Amino acid sequence: MKSNLIRRIDDCIYEIPADAKKGMNVPARIYASEALVNNMDEAV
Repeated sequence: MKSNLIRRIDDCIYEIPADAKKGMNVPARIYASEALVNNMDEAV
């Protein structure tokens, strides 16, 4: 996953802004550890 798109909100909460991809209307919240977020691929 492109780390420049993911904003860290809290220890285990991350957010991808709604303007990150065409067709997204709302931000996406990810609840995961830092290690898991760092190992996500582009398909997630």
